[in-house]
Amino acid sequence: MIRCDDNSPFIYPLTKKLFDTYKQKYNEIPIEFSFCTYDAISAWQTAVKKAASYTPEKVSQALKGLAFTSTRGNSYIRTFDGQMVTSVYAEKFKYSPEYSLPIMKPLIEIKASQTLLYEDEIQAIR
Repeated sequence: MIRCDDNSPFIYPLTKKLFDTYKQKYNEIPIEFSFCTYDAISAWQTAVKKAASYTPEKVSQALKGLAFTSTRGNSYIRTFDGQMVTSVYAEKFKYSPEYSLPIMKPLIEIKASQTLLYEDEIQAIR
C-alpha cells in the first residue's frame, strides 16, 4: 500500500480497516510498510492454517500458489518464484502540514497483471 490520508478512496475494505485501526492506535497514518507487513503476516497465517503446522518446510510448501485476501485485494503467491502477485499503487506525492510524510493523492491502482513478468519471460532472462 502507500501513504494516503483520511479522504483517500480506499479500494478494499481491509485497507480501510487497517488504516483506521493504525491511526486510532498510533495517532498517525500508516506508511506502506505497515500494509506490506500486514500482508506478509496474513499470508504466513493462512499458510500455517493450510499446512496445519508451524514447521518451516510445511509452511513454505503451503505458501506455494497460496491465494489470500491482502490489503490490496485478492492476492496469491506464485509457485515458481514465491513472488506475491498483487496490485501496486502510483501517483505523485503531495505534501501537507497535517502529516509528517508526503501522501499519494489521488491514488491509482495498477493491477499485478500489468506489472509482473510471466513465468516464461522470467525463465528466458535467467
